[in-house]
Amino acid sequence: MFFELSQFLKFFVISPITWMISALLLGFMLKKRWQKKLFLSLAVILFLFFTNPWIYSEISYLRLKSFPQNTMEPGKKYQVAIVMGGFSSYDMSTGSLSFIEDRAGRLWDAVKLYKEGKVGKLLITGDPSIQTNDDGYDTSRMFLKYMEIMGIPANDIILERNAVNTRQNAEFSVEVIKATGVSGSDCVIVTDASHMDRTLGCFLEFGFRPAYYAVNLPLRPAGFSHRSLYPRWSTAVEWESLFNESIGNVVYSIAGYR
Repeated sequence: MFFELSQFLKFFVISPITWMISALLLGFMLKKRWQKKLFLSLAVILFLFFTNPWIYSEISYLRLKSFPQNTMEPGKKYQVAIVMGGFSSYDMSTGSLSFIEDRAGRLWDAVKLYKEGKVGKLLITGDPSIQTNDDGYDTSRMFLKYMEIMGIPANDIILERNAVNTRQNAEFSVEVIKATGVSGSDCVIVTDASHMDRTLGCFLEFGFRPAYYAVNLPLRPAGFSHRSLYPRWSTAVEWESLFNESIGNVVYSIAGYR
């Protein structure tokens, strides 16, 4: 129920694209002239603001500019890197996996840590790449083969298949890791910087205190120029992710999940 509610909020409440379309429709549907003018103007303002990459870059940078990339101890090899899911999607029509551009960094940086000898195993939690689909096909076979090609053997990958939200990522991952006798201090969480605060809070709820390695830290925005005014539709989607994390932090606090 909690997962379904969060998805509803994401697509119908905190999406700037939904706001733009709603304002535009109201502008055409309402009868009074002042109402039409108000909502059509609002649609234009929302479009110009939420598709402006410079504004988004400034706000996301200010939000996380003081966030350290990692708390890993220099020279220490961690036994497990916990990679938060949500970095892939599965196309049932073609039977193929694809990686989501703005989240795949979680996986690639975890692979980098493994290759550098900084972690011994990767725990993948709650990602479509490791699920059994409605047609009975186990996508983890594709994922493990892919990892093998990248030089990571299957026996160095732990799959946690049941989590559907951040709290369950923490709960189920802790169960799996504790069963192996590994302590939280020997683990490192790998996820997006914007997602890290909520993630750490959930792990702390279960008495687990891992190190962390944050990916997708925002870069300092470039100086303002005429190109800063060019709209980019994908920026509206990036705003949705930012709102999702901010509201998620509040909701998880209210629900006592962190």
